[in-house]
Amino acid sequence: MNLLALLGLIIAAILLLLLFISFFMFMGLPLAFLGAPFVPSYRRKNNKASAHLRSVIDFCKTEIPNGRFVDLGSGDGRMVIEFARAGFDSIGVEMNPFLVWWSRLKLSRFNLDNKARIIRGNFWKLNFQNYDIVYIFQLSSINLLITKKLQAELKPGSIIISFGFPFMDFDLIQKQGEFLVYKN
Repeated sequence: MNLLALLGLIIAAILLLLLFISFFMFMGLPLAFLGAPFVPSYRRKNNKASAHLRSVIDFCKTEIPNGRFVDLGSGDGRMVIEFARAGFDSIGVEMNPFLVWWSRLKLSRFNLDNKARIIRGNFWKLNFQNYDIVYIFQLSSINLLITKKLQAELKPGSIIISFGFPFMDFDLIQKQGEFLVYKN
């Protein structure tokens, strides 16, 4: 009986270990290939958030009137669309192929193909030297990791906009709701 109980415990432990490993393997695979889960930074129906975004866009137009905008992890393209509508050349970088397709469809629907585009790719591989305005809605840990890359590649005077998660090594120059605006 002891041998049978020990064998049962060993089998249960192996099954739990396999379950644990498979959970992280299957949770990690989507992150590796599709990027972080999509969470919109604002909803157009939220008048306060829309007003905050409008203030940020107006500030960017004043500071860098003909700037190039990039959204790191552009999701459904809503920020790319808003900046393109405001006259900026806008690029979105997104890993999830469905969101890339959806964003491109929206750009086409709004006739913004000549002002905006969505790139399917990894923003870690992007060189930021060609951009004046960078938008990011990532966790603080990602902001911390990308700070050195932004400092090395962005031109002086470039604007960094983070939604909800602060940067520690840039000067905060404006806060509009959850939109945090920094200068390099």
